[in-house]
Amino acid sequence: MPTMVSAVVITKNEEKNLPGCLESLRWVDELIVVDSESTDRTVEIAREYTEKVFNRPWCGFPSQRNFGIEKSSGHWVVILDADERFLTQTRDEILAWLGSEEAKEYVAGFFPRRNFVFGKWLRYGGVFPDLQCRLLRKGKVTYDENSLDTPLIQGPRKVFCNPVEHFTGDHVGGRVKKVVRQSQFKAQEKLCKRRRVRWDDIMFRPIVAFVKMYLLKQGIRDGIEGFIYATLTSLHTFLCYAKMWEILSQESLNVETEGCRKYPSRDIP
Repeated sequence: MPTMVSAVVITKNEEKNLPGCLESLRWVDELIVVDSESTDRTVEIAREYTEKVFNRPWCGFPSQRNFGIEKSSGHWVVILDADERFLTQTRDEILAWLGSEEAKEYVAGFFPRRNFVFGKWLRYGGVFPDLQCRLLRKGKVTYDENSLDTPLIQGPRKVFCNPVEHFTGDHVGGRVKKVVRQSQFKAQEKLCKRRRVRWDDIMFRPIVAFVKMYLLKQGIRDGIEGFIYATLTSLHTFLCYAKMWEILSQESLNVETEGCRKYPSRDIP
């Protein structure tokens, strides 16, 4: 290969998913794992594949990814989550493309992603192709640390044909926890752009999200898994706007409290 390829994987208690992820990355020249204080066998498993395992407190996906990119030495960097896999044909497509003249013109590569929920690949509801940036030229792409997971790309993007597989949840409880966690990040991200939440945002946006995914984008064709996923998407939307309302209400209360402290009442003599 004419250029060196590094891979960065972010982990936290991923002993179940990590072996499959790292096996799919055996073709890269350098493998970097950024772990966030795992308490299971994640670090032990990672060290079976690479010596470059870094322990770092969790600072959000963008910060962890940027740290891993800084530690990499490749001209190109593959970004993969612990619950994702590269297929053999995806690997072959990447290697063939990196050896071509066309690769010199691009700074980032996007891949369709197959999301497996409760063991089933969801084809409808707008869940596929779910294009994700998983290949980047070092120095040309970083992640916005004020977002949930947004890449900042300085140049043209290549869209690949072969997919990445994403095993996002085997049981409802784990998926609900992930929805709650992601909704908190999304609320903070949205607050950077808007500072007002109305009652109809909290009431109607979750309904719109469900109808759009399940009916308009035909999530109904994915069966019971499609219904559950659309419901959880609606829950994510509700929690996001409810959290935004909570944060803004707390900020308003703090301002009022500070005002009372600044101008204390006096007893009438």
